[in-house]
Amino acid sequence: MTHARKRHLAALLAVWLAHGESASGQVPVVTTPGAPPFASLGAPRVIAVSTPQRESGPFLQPLQAEPTRLDQGLMPTAMNTTTGPILVQHPPVGILAQPGSPVAMFVSDAQARSAQQPPVAQPIPAAAAAPTLLPMPRSVPMAMPSPAMSQQSIQSLPLGTIVTPGLGGLPPGTIVSPSNTIITSPSGSQGRISPVAPGGTVIETMPGEIIIDSGDGMATGGTWLQQLRARSLRGTAFQTNEFSDPLKPHLDRYKFYASFEYLSWALTGNQTPVLVTGSSNLTSPNSGALGQPGTQTLYGGQGSDLSTGMNSGGRVKIGMWWNRAQDIATEFTFFGLGSNSTETAFQSFGNPSTGYPVMGRPFVNALTGNQSVEFVGVPAALNGGNGLAGSVIVQDQTQFYGGDLNAKFGLHRGCFWTIDGLAGVRNLNLRDNLSITEILSETSGGGGSFRVNDSFSSQNTFWGGQLGMVFGLNYRRWALDTTVKVALGQTNVNADISGYTQINAPGSSQTLPGGLLAQSSNIGGFTDNHFSVVPELGLTLGYYITPKLKVFAGYNVLYWTNVARSGGLIDASVNPNLIPPASGSALPARPAQQVQFTDLWAQGVNVGLELRY
Repeated sequence: MTHARKRHLAALLAVWLAHGESASGQVPVVTTPGAPPFASLGAPRVIAVSTPQRESGPFLQPLQAEPTRLDQGLMPTAMNTTTGPILVQHPPVGILAQPGSPVAMFVSDAQARSAQQPPVAQPIPAAAAAPTLLPMPRSVPMAMPSPAMSQQSIQSLPLGTIVTPGLGGLPPGTIVSPSNTIITSPSGSQGRISPVAPGGTVIETMPGEIIIDSGDGMATGGTWLQQLRARSLRGTAFQTNEFSDPLKPHLDRYKFYASFEYLSWALTGNQTPVLVTGSSNLTSPNSGALGQPGTQTLYGGQGSDLSTGMNSGGRVKIGMWWNRAQDIATEFTFFGLGSNSTETAFQSFGNPSTGYPVMGRPFVNALTGNQSVEFVGVPAALNGGNGLAGSVIVQDQTQFYGGDLNAKFGLHRGCFWTIDGLAGVRNLNLRDNLSITEILSETSGGGGSFRVNDSFSSQNTFWGGQLGMVFGLNYRRWALDTTVKVALGQTNVNADISGYTQINAPGSSQTLPGGLLAQSSNIGGFTDNHFSVVPELGLTLGYYITPKLKVFAGYNVLYWTNVARSGGLIDASVNPNLIPPASGSALPARPAQQVQFTDLWAQGVNVGLELRY
C-alpha cells in the first residue's frame, strides 16, 4: 500500500471518528502539540458543540440526536437557544483551539484576516473529552471573538427585503456576511444591504447608508460623500434600500424642493446730522443755530434713525438633491423687501405769533468753525428786514434685497436629528436715497421765491464666500430648524451727491448748481470699497401636513458690517462763499466728499410653506 493511500485512509478514519464523537455530545478539538492556537479557513467546515439542556418553545428547535455535517453552501434559516451554545454554519468560518484543550471556538473570516497576535482560547463548555484530531488546512493565528458574538444567530433575508423594528439601519456591532445574509445583534435589528457587501462588522449606520469594516478596502457602493466618511472610519460604505417612514417625513427629502415666504422685517435706520431746527428765540440774530438758547432739533441728529418701520417682502428658495442618498444638493435663495419710503414736512410762516417763528437748516461755518443756520422761516426783524416763510420736506427711501447660491451637504439624518452643511456665494444690495428740499418766499414785499435741494444716494453691493450649517430637530411631523450662515467678502459703495438752487424773481428765474449741503466742492459720483462680514441666523418651526407639504413660521436676523448709508455722505461743514449765488474764495473746499461706514441690522418674522417633489 502506497504512502498516499495510507494517508487518505487515515484522514477518512479521523473524520469518521470525529463524526461519532460529535453525535455523543463531545466537541471536536484542533490541536498540535507545541503549536499556538490557530484557525482554519477551509471548506467544508463543521462546528459542533454540546447542548446538555434545551428548553422547548414556539421559537426553539431541538437539536438532532446526531449533529449533521454542514457544508458551506447550506444555511439554516434561524436557530436560537436559551441555554447552551448553538449549532451553526457560518461561511467563511474558522475553528480555534488551544493545544491540548478539549474545546473549540468559531470565528468569522473578517476577524481571522484582521488578527495580529495568537490569542488564548476561551472555552465553550463541553460534555466530554476531546475526540480524535481533525486535520485543518491553511492555519492562521486568530483573535478571539467578542462574547456577544457567541450569542448571535443567523438570518437569511431574501433580496429586496427590509426588516427593521425602527428606521435607522443596522446598529454598530452587527455582523454582516456575504450573500445578503445578516447575522443579527441581540437587539434584533435586521436589514438588507444593496449592493451585496463583503463580510464584516457594522461601524456606523445612517438612513440610506451602512458603513462596514470588512478589511477589504473601499468598495464601489455608496456615494462619494458616504465613501469619504467611510474612509475616515476605516470602513466601506453601502446604500440600504430607502428611508421612508410616514411619521418621519424628514428622512426622505425627495428630489426637488421649494419654499415661499412672506417677510416682515425692520432695518437699522439711516442716520444723518441735524437737518432741520426750530426756535422761538426772537432776540438772537443766530436763532435756530445749534447750541443757541431755544433751538430745538426737528429732524435728524444723533439717535434719530430714519425709515425704521417694518418692511414687507418675500423670499423664495429652490433646491435639488443630486443623488439617491440625498446627501448633496444645489440650493438657490432670493429675498427682497419693498421700498420703504418716508416723507416729513415742516413749515414756518415767520410770524412771531405762531409756533416756531424761526425755522432753519443748521451747518458749521467752515470759515469760522462756528455753528450757523440758513433761514427757511424768520421774522423780518431778525433777518435785516427780509422776512421769510417756507417749508422743508425731507424724503428718505431704502431698498434691501439679495440672494445666495449654495452647495448643500447632507451630513446626518437620524430619527430625531438632521445636520446639513452649506458652502457657496452670497450677494446683498442696499440702496439709500435722501432728499432735502426747501420752498420759501419773501414776506417783506419783494415778491421773490426760492427752491433749494440737496440729494444724497448710496448703493452698497456685497459679494462674498459663505459657509453655514442647518441643524434640524424632528419629532414625528414637527420640525425645528436652525440655520447659521457666515459670509466674508467685499462691499462696493457707489455714492452720488447733487444739489441746485432755483431763484425766482418777478419776471425772471434762474437755476444754479449747489444747494446748502451739496456744493460744487462735493457734487458728483465716487466709489469706495470695504471688507465686510455678513452673519445670519434663522429659526423656523414647521409642521408636515403631508410628506410633501410643510407649513412653517420663524424669525431671522441678519447683520452686515461696513455699509454706507446716504446720511453718512453728508458733510455738515459749509463754506458760505459757495452758497448760490456764490461769491468770494472757494477755499476751504467744504462740504467735502466723504463716506462714513456703519453697520446694518435686518430682522423680523417670516411665514411660508415648503413643497417637495
